[in-house]
Amino acid sequence: MSFEISVIIPTYNAGSIIEKTIKSLVNQSFKDFEIIFVDDNSSDNTVNIIRNTLSDRDISYTIIENEKSLGASGSRNIGLRNVSGKYIIFVDDDDYLDKDHIQNLYNGIYQNNADFGFTKLMKVDTDNNYLSSNQLYEEIENLDLISVHDFLKLEFLMRISFNFVQLIYPTWIIKDYNILFDEDSVYGEDTEFAIKALIHGKSIGISKDFTYFYLQHSKSVSHSISLERFQFINTLENLKGYFKDYDNNSEDLVDLITTNRIPKAIFGNLMYLFYENNCSFDEINNKMNELDLFNKLKKFKPYDNQDNNFNRKIKLFLIYPKLYYKLWKRFKNSI
Repeated sequence: MSFEISVIIPTYNAGSIIEKTIKSLVNQSFKDFEIIFVDDNSSDNTVNIIRNTLSDRDISYTIIENEKSLGASGSRNIGLRNVSGKYIIFVDDDDYLDKDHIQNLYNGIYQNNADFGFTKLMKVDTDNNYLSSNQLYEEIENLDLISVHDFLKLEFLMRISFNFVQLIYPTWIIKDYNILFDEDSVYGEDTEFAIKALIHGKSIGISKDFTYFYLQHSKSVSHSISLERFQFINTLENLKGYFKDYDNNSEDLVDLITTNRIPKAIFGNLMYLFYENNCSFDEINNKMNELDLFNKLKKFKPYDNQDNNFNRKIKLFLIYPKLYYKLWKRFKNSI
């Protein structure tokens, strides 16, 4: 049996939270979809919760149980190999959706004759407080349609909030170009997947509503990654090669990765490490030297006046890295 849309949900020890995720799918206004759960060898009752929650529901679903833990990327790849839908949507097992999430993404494609659909993501804390604002999307606020090129330009300038779960993907692009999640990566593999897919399309239909609700834990997996967060820089370097292989008209985007996105990723991860206080300056400094990140940071070029403040911060850090570290620890993000 085929469906218009396949929804892939990797699960791991989510027994206490996944019911809300499932119910938000059950209540979707759009009905022609299947759910593919890929359980990553959970040790709790996740699988039973899924079955019990859906036992009396008229909804098609499959549960694939990994014999050993493969991680979220490995589980998503298994899901990709088992889809039957024309389009693919990803949902994490601790997030939930507005009732029109799938419909809005689908409309983004069909009402605009687009290749992809995009929706807004709202971060919420464990008390259901909203943490995001429309300001994160002001660059596309008045658009119904945007070219992939212009969208990626905004992403590489970090002028838009972007997460791979905000897209609906054409299955044919994923299959024809064998796009999978990098199972050896621990940070940024989802962004890499999304950008590789986008490269093969031309346009994105925009939904103006917040329909994906992303649970921001006080301590999530990403909080334990620490210095491995810098692996994302290598991911961005690899994307430059992917652009050159598949898009002959992407010289400006490749340049933006080098002169804007990579420096901002380096600096953003630096601020994260400063804030988390789980790495010493010497550890951070040694890792940056090991990965040649100081030289990559020096390649930053302001794109316009919006980058001027960031440019000043980078220059100060490059001249006095340890002083900047100490000042930041004292005054937090005021410098």
